[in-house]
Amino acid sequence: MAHADLILLDGRDHTGRAVDVCATGGYITEVSPAGDRKFSRGPGTQVLSLNGRLVTPGLWDAHVHLYHWCLFRGQLSLQGMRSCEQLLAALAAEDTSAPWLLGHGWNMTGWRDSRPPHREELDKVTGDRPTLLWCSDLHSAVANTAALELAGLMQGYREVAGGVIERDEDGRSTGWLKEMAANLVRDCLPEPDDEQLSQILLEAQGDLHRLGLTGLCDQRIKDQNEGPRILRVLRNLEAEGRWQMRTSVNVAAHHLPMAAALGLTTGFGSDRVRLGHLKIFADGTLGSRTARMITPFLEQAVGEDGRGLYLTPPEEMRQTIFGAAMAGFSVSIHAIGDEANRVCLDLFEELEAQGCPRPRIPHRLEHAQFLDDADVARFRALNVTASVQPGHLLDDRVAAVEALGERARSAYRLGDLRRAGALLAMGSDAPVSEIDPRYGIRAALVRRAGNDPTWYPDQCLDPASVLFGYTLGAATAAGWGDEVGTLAPGYRADVVVWDGDPFSQESDRESRVATTIFDGSVVYSVEEVSV
Repeated sequence: MAHADLILLDGRDHTGRAVDVCATGGYITEVSPAGDRKFSRGPGTQVLSLNGRLVTPGLWDAHVHLYHWCLFRGQLSLQGMRSCEQLLAALAAEDTSAPWLLGHGWNMTGWRDSRPPHREELDKVTGDRPTLLWCSDLHSAVANTAALELAGLMQGYREVAGGVIERDEDGRSTGWLKEMAANLVRDCLPEPDDEQLSQILLEAQGDLHRLGLTGLCDQRIKDQNEGPRILRVLRNLEAEGRWQMRTSVNVAAHHLPMAAALGLTTGFGSDRVRLGHLKIFADGTLGSRTARMITPFLEQAVGEDGRGLYLTPPEEMRQTIFGAAMAGFSVSIHAIGDEANRVCLDLFEELEAQGCPRPRIPHRLEHAQFLDDADVARFRALNVTASVQPGHLLDDRVAAVEALGERARSAYRLGDLRRAGALLAMGSDAPVSEIDPRYGIRAALVRRAGNDPTWYPDQCLDPASVLFGYTLGAATAAGWGDEVGTLAPGYRADVVVWDGDPFSQESDRESRVATTIFDGSVVYSVEEVSV
């Protein structure tokens, strides 16, 4: 019998069963009732006595913008700003000497004046230093005059396909840029070089391990080019033995011709870094009122009919989806509004009707935020993953009611999707929402914050379903379901040991990760590991 590399003694799995876990060569070799087996120990065997602590598979974040989350960690956080005045005060207090003033996370929901800062107000506190402040949904931003001038948005009257430049009565930009219009300023920003990006990623990796994360589905932003670069840098870090995170890296839709010419497909790569889905954007977001809805928003709507926007017209999506299928790519489509989700499901149905086989790694709808009753069961019928971010229901519940009234019941139908048999993959959408999995776990379990009333309690999930969504569900959606996501022999030894139980209905944020194990090695621990 080979000596074990790692032995976990006296743990407790999610069913309450007391278990011991043995791992060798990065794989789980045995999971047995606690105390039943005497494992073979070598001189280098690590032994952790868990003393009844909960042990789960390593967690996944099924939807994270890794590049932008890493960059935003060094920028001014504007989360929690309660008014335009408070936001301006935070800018005035910022004392960094960087060439650009960059911030993120502001959200107007609940502001008494319900308006973003005007560029002239920004100018008073930022001067001629270019400033770009991203709204929490990353689908709109405000910029000062210096930034707008760099992007060529202060000269003449300019329209942007798939975007909106808000203007005052004189036709000049107010600084509020929605959807693709914001990219014109983003494109002026300096980018870190590969060495800097590698260091940023490694620093972030430590925090991800601290949160119990061992797997990621890295998402793209429309028409941005960082996907191939992230894939290259991560593969280099992996070759150096420094990337200890299973990462599926999506690429933007416009990279399909290049990837297809190289013969690349979804799943290409190693056991740590792989090429993921082809990312398409159907519509915008709730916060920016650019989600494409079946019926109009109640107020502040974008689009001539008050029903939001298509960022990619349906016919263009059809061509891209069919082209991706022919090239062997699975597709991942951002879809927020109920009409956007319906149109995407229609396109997947059309794909099957044309005889295209279902891919090994299933197609996905990212967010699936608003769903009509008639479309919930179609996810299972078409084998389409519902990639959902439970934390958003806490972030957006007030905005959903403001925008849709009673129709807000169609938002975050996690319970309905689960009952209909859809594959749920759960994530954060960081930096749009909080990356800590406990935030989303709690949201999925109880759908409330603090002592607030539960928001549509029939959509709450049971603990087993939430654990599945953050482990095997997310891994399966990324193509790793036969390798990780389960505490069973033959699976990779990606494991988390917990102080407390974040998956309990009675739990709170006091539960924390005690130890994170990746490929059978301890990558994070709050206490010294015995040998």
